[in-house]
Amino acid sequence: MTSTVAVTRCAPGPIDPALYFDDLGQFASKKFKIVSAESGISFGDAKYMRVHARVLVRCKRWLPPWAFNDEQLRTVILHRGWSYVHGDSLLPRDITFVEAKRQVDEHFANVMSREWGKPGSKQWAIHEAHVRSVKNAGGYLELLGAVLYKSLRVGRDSVAVAGDLGITPSSVRQIVARANEAAVALGFETFAPSKTAGRPRKRKRKVGRPKGRAFIPEHLANLKAAGRLRRARVHQGD
Repeated sequence: MTSTVAVTRCAPGPIDPALYFDDLGQFASKKFKIVSAESGISFGDAKYMRVHARVLVRCKRWLPPWAFNDEQLRTVILHRGWSYVHGDSLLPRDITFVEAKRQVDEHFANVMSREWGKPGSKQWAIHEAHVRSVKNAGGYLELLGAVLYKSLRVGRDSVAVAGDLGITPSSVRQIVARANEAAVALGFETFAPSKTAGRPRKRKRKVGRPKGRAFIPEHLANLKAAGRLRRARVHQGD
């Protein structure tokens, strides 16, 4: 005998940003312990494991105030769209959002019609990924708005946002970083810079054989050339 169960489907409740960010202060600075009773992993197991840790929600410290202001967020997106078309030229003060979107869409149509490298090359793959992501979002400005909203207002990490929009996590971080640079140029309030901001990065020196042809001292080069000449004379004599 089969029994039926009544299921009531309720509408989703309103999204409260405080639910995402208020409790981050007590957990953001704590590190996850790999070896613990809860994980069941021993020190011997952890020795041969490769662990990659990342946060699923952005820390409240890195959420700029301009992202929660509709007018400022609109201005930043407009500024980035203008830079997409005109490069480093100044944004006119009297331009409307509709006019800017028209120019961005025309520029994207021009970019889409070009041929970037041979099919299968790296440049061709980058161009195809850019065209595909903009088409899926409905436009370039729509793509910027989706990335900034999901990253800064919802507080999702770059990997999750990239999975939603079909782009790479590095592209998400690049869009967010350039949008914040535009906000700084426009005079909007952002988060405090980190301690290492503006400092030159120390690059590790690669140890090993340099790329290209190896350097051969002059006396060894002369001996090598003499050996080639001797082998050529022997071959001619045969």
